[in-house]
Amino acid sequence: MLKVLYLIFTTSKTCQWVYLNDLKVLIDIFIRELFNLSARRDESLINTYLRVLCPMLIFTNLKDEDYKLDSIKEVLNYLNNFENSSNMTKKLSLKCLKLDLFNKLENQIKNSKSKNGSKNNNNNV
Repeated sequence: MLKVLYLIFTTSKTCQWVYLNDLKVLIDIFIRELFNLSARRDESLINTYLRVLCPMLIFTNLKDEDYKLDSIKEVLNYLNNFENSSNMTKKLSLKCLKLDLFNKLENQIKNSKSKNGSKNNNNNV
């Protein structure tokens, strides 16, 4: 099934076929599975999930959504920093972490913190 998803998400004519709600369900499944799989026993399956995740985040309607980006980033960081992860797993997780989606998320967090900081300073005056 992951191979079919990979083909769908990497083909320009088919990557928009999947409804946003269905993509969100897939993201939930991917997050759960990536946290639950063993880095030693299930390395090839983890790598396949990561190979599907990256184009799914780039080419589908998810690129305009912030759906569970924190959780996705958390699992990718976990796989990238886990000592038992293979070099390929680390490489694939790092590739996903470098996506613009995560840079946008970090900028939003920084902006909200600076806005909250200025509100707190105004309240103290």
